[in-house]
Amino acid sequence: MSSCKVNVDVRSPKYLSSFGPTIDRRSVLPRDIRRLMTKPREAVFAGVALLVGLSRVDAAFFLTARDLVDGLDAGRLRRMLRTYVQNTFVYHRQYIYDVLVHQYTDWERTVADPESRRNSLIELLADGIYVAPGVELAQRHASLGASATYLYLLDYPSRITGKYSQQITVGHL
Repeated sequence: MSSCKVNVDVRSPKYLSSFGPTIDRRSVLPRDIRRLMTKPREAVFAGVALLVGLSRVDAAFFLTARDLVDGLDAGRLRRMLRTYVQNTFVYHRQYIYDVLVHQYTDWERTVADPESRRNSLIELLADGIYVAPGVELAQRHASLGASATYLYLLDYPSRITGKYSQQITVGHL
């Protein structure tokens, strides 16, 4: 039985997770997680201490080794960002794309180079996929006031990301 589960090919759209708390393909949560974190008496996790951890290079795993070393050309950045927006948002995709391009452009550089494009994309993906949901969860848990809430940022260079971890400078946390 367990070998069947290990060998199952589970695919999901890029930048989205295909896993969650489920039993027989149904969520074990009785309602949307945001509703469950609104009222202390209904909040499933209110009485449990929460530790949320983030890393500056979490989103680096969406890039290839070549991208991490050489950076991104403008076309690859555009394609990756469009895929992220398409798979993450339902409405106003072009507007969201334009806002993200504007917010994550390094305006202090007169010409965008491959490294700055790589750094901007990793910062954007990390903020959207990890930081924003993690901070929202921590804020909702803390607002319940029933238990301790902790949030940390792991800022130690990773062996996995090698040369890239020494080059990146991300500062939006």
